[in-house]
Amino acid sequence: MAVALLLSVTACTKEDVTPYDPEGTAGLNMMFESYGGTLLDGTDIYIDDAQNFVSGYFRMAYMGPVAGLSSMNRHLLNNLTGSAAVEVGGGYMIYDSDTLHTFSSGVTAVESGSTYLLMRVESMITSTEGQTEGAPKTVGARVRYVSARAGGYGVLPDHRTEFDTDHGVFADANLFNAAEEIECSYNVECFKDGNGEWVIGVRNAPGTIRLRIRDSFAIIDVI
Repeated sequence: MAVALLLSVTACTKEDVTPYDPEGTAGLNMMFESYGGTLLDGTDIYIDDAQNFVSGYFRMAYMGPVAGLSSMNRHLLNNLTGSAAVEVGGGYMIYDSDTLHTFSSGVTAVESGSTYLLMRVESMITSTEGQTEGAPKTVGARVRYVSARAGGYGVLPDHRTEFDTDHGVFADANLFNAAEEIECSYNVECFKDGNGEWVIGVRNAPGTIRLRIRDSFAIIDVI
């Protein structure tokens, strides 16, 4: 899916743009846990001494070897993990766990309009500091990354929207008709009336409705 790429504001180096990396790409030397434990911009992700990316909050999808960040143009949400091995040349898509939702069908989707990170490992970092002989020690990894925004396939809104049940009939029927999966909170009901119009009701407002199209979803707050 096509994504709009956003500049990631960081204190690390701005990279020269290549045909394989979008404008706004940044570079970072991520040192292993024992050598400072550098955090990836805006996340809790670090590299442990076993050479794994580790996070307690963000979820990562390993995309396999990639030529550059621009080649990661689809979501792969069936193998999300909080720990992934550092692979030179490997690509990773990184999501805030709050922007993910697994529907009752078992399909995991990312919230339309939310931001996530694209990252590629460029090389390992070695050092001979403190050594008098032997091979250099591997002490970290050089990564390139950029932020991107999840799309909604031209249908899903890119932000949470509200529906006031005093209106009775939901105006944007196309949104509901296009959805592949609809989930309502326990206090919300939605159905098509005899005229084919979507009617939404709520008990003890507020409630929520999640609508999924492929690997993206949107939230409607029902008040």
